[in-house]
Amino acid sequence: MKELLRLYKYAKPYKYILLFGFGLILLDGLMGTIPPLVTKFVIDKILTKNLGATSLEHTVLFWTYDMPPKDWLLAALGFVLVFHFVAGVLSFIRTWVMTWTSNRVVFDMRNEVFSHLQDLSMRFFDTQGTGQIMSRITGDVNQLSGMITGTTINVVRDVIMMLAMLGVLFWYDWFLTLVALSIVPPYVFTNRFFVSKMKRTWRLLRHKWGEIYGGLYEAVAGAKVVKAFGQEKHEEKKAFSSMRQTYHYQVRANTLSTAMGSILGLIQQVGVGLVVWCGGRFVLRDHAMPDGFTLGTMLLFQTYLGRMYGPVMNLVRVNTTIQSSLVSSERVFGLLDSEPTVEEKEDAPSMPEIEGAVAFDDVHFSYDPEKPVLRGISFEAAPDTMLALVGPSGCGKTTVINLLA
Repeated sequence: MKELLRLYKYAKPYKYILLFGFGLILLDGLMGTIPPLVTKFVIDKILTKNLGATSLEHTVLFWTYDMPPKDWLLAALGFVLVFHFVAGVLSFIRTWVMTWTSNRVVFDMRNEVFSHLQDLSMRFFDTQGTGQIMSRITGDVNQLSGMITGTTINVVRDVIMMLAMLGVLFWYDWFLTLVALSIVPPYVFTNRFFVSKMKRTWRLLRHKWGEIYGGLYEAVAGAKVVKAFGQEKHEEKKAFSSMRQTYHYQVRANTLSTAMGSILGLIQQVGVGLVVWCGGRFVLRDHAMPDGFTLGTMLLFQTYLGRMYGPVMNLVRVNTTIQSSLVSSERVFGLLDSEPTVEEKEDAPSMPEIEGAVAFDDVHFSYDPEKPVLRGISFEAAPDTMLALVGPSGCGKTTVINLLA
């Protein structure tokens, strides 16, 4: 969780525009509670209780109006149309603001990661591999930027909407609200059970994609060498082997996700069924009472619960996104926390003009003190001559070139 908190420093430069976006989210969450109340008014006041009346008096905010039921229906229709138009405009502005911020965060993170790469020693590039580095700069940074903006936005919006709807539902009938919320504990337990199994698969999948990126980069960059030595089939076999493992990891992750979604959907429908059963009994019990549980109230419950289960379930599912982002944060911050093994001296002398002569005299070198790479290497290369370094993979040819670089 410390890594996720560390992410938000990248959003800090845009705090004012984010506050504006959060204000729109707050408004959006509160506005979501209004249309079902209009539907309840139409059902209870016009279509049932006052059906056939020539005039209907009702208070809207602080003003009382007396109009024929048909005029009230027309007013309700006009309100709903204007309401959804305003909500659509605000949603567009909110989406644009958050999309702009998200892309700025990605831009800043990638710049910092790339700038830090330029300061690292060659040992880091020799041990990490091109594919793993590219995977961190592209896929992992995208995952983290989505966590900063998208996930945070959804959590704030869902919490506001859920609290607003819960307040209204408790005000109408606290017992039926508790019945509706009775499915939350089994929902949370099921979610945590599947997420614990999916986290390991996500980590293996991201690591394997890093290997695939590295293999593809080497195959494309070294296409001439591959063709010169007739290694096309070898490269195909190596790529297909990695992709096959990725395929199995992806299928496993999708299978777990699908199974989790099916079970959670079943639990959600159980909650809806309980509300319909209890609410229906309340309507039959109170249908003759002026202030009893009405059909409009039951439909309000069903509408709110249909909208509220989404935010409640999203808040549970957000753990899935967080776990996936934790894997990415480990990889990105692992790169940013890497320190150069060779520090540049501030007073280092400038390199004089060189003639091209190279000499190694009993050179020993190792990245790890317990695993030497070069042992007593000695050779000379005079100007205008060519020297070939020949040996099996891992014997130190690249290390010799890196020492010269």
